[in-house]
Amino acid sequence: MPGNWSTLTSCPKSPALAGSRAFLEREEFPASIHWTEITTPAQKHYHKRLTEVYYVLECADEARMELDGEETSVRPGIAIFIPQEYAIALCRP
Repeated sequence: MPGNWSTLTSCPKSPALAGSRAFLEREEFPASIHWTEITTPAQKHYHKRLTEVYYVLECADEARMELDGEETSVRPGIAIFIPQEYAIALCRP
């Protein structure tokens, strides 16, 4: 799709998440829009090329996320900026 538009495309499936991403094909935009539903803890990982922003719609009261070695609680309504090459893990969805 030309211009500043993109469609959500399916992500590879894993035991922890299912979802879709947009703008992966845009070299000038080193990030993506990502819709996901995470149902089990996600292993620590990082992205070499992409910056991510998580916006939490809903989660358990005890949900926690690790961002570059620092664990913090998450709650609905917060946004989390994750620069490329930061190690992230979802400890408790």
